[in-house]
Amino acid sequence: MATSAIARGRYFPAAQLYRAAAAVGDPSALYRLADLREQAEDSDGAEQLYREAAAAGDPSALNRLADLLDKAGDLDGAEQLYREADAARDPWALSRLAFPGSSSRPATPTAEQLYSEAAPAGDLAALSDLAYWREHAGDLDGAEQLYRQAAAGSGFARRRLADRREQAGDHDGASNIWRFGLTAEEQPASPY
Repeated sequence: MATSAIARGRYFPAAQLYRAAAAVGDPSALYRLADLREQAEDSDGAEQLYREAAAAGDPSALNRLADLLDKAGDLDGAEQLYREADAARDPWALSRLAFPGSSSRPATPTAEQLYSEAAPAGDLAALSDLAYWREHAGDLDGAEQLYRQAAAGSGFARRRLADRREQAGDHDGASNIWRFGLTAEEQPASPY
């Protein structure tokens, strides 16, 4: 019901519904309430609610809280929370630590190691990011292998693979990767 209220622009009733759900122990309601506070540009309120959601067992709240701290310039606090989120099995925490979303700090020197740890945890975006790093470091074969692994769940990876095929003059292969993905043998699929 709260989601429907938000879709209709009724934020106050949505917040009331999330508060009621949180009161009976739903940590995801705290997370959603924190997200509403963040959208309302109430960073302090959002931070408090993300902390409550994290304490109630929602590891994704640690990630969002770390993002807030990172944007506020608390880089050490953000790093600590990203690591806590990783320990709590949030699959995106390591990739966020490796390459944070804000411009307040650059990617860490150990970013490739962190991406390598995040990828097997199920973070296809991290796998694509690692491939991108390898590509720009000149390891084109390693990058292509990683893009192939990520292609099933990453449009970015499919696009990069298709671009590589196009640059090699394989226009049909590029088109098929983009349109149909890869086969189980990691070859461009065809429509048949």
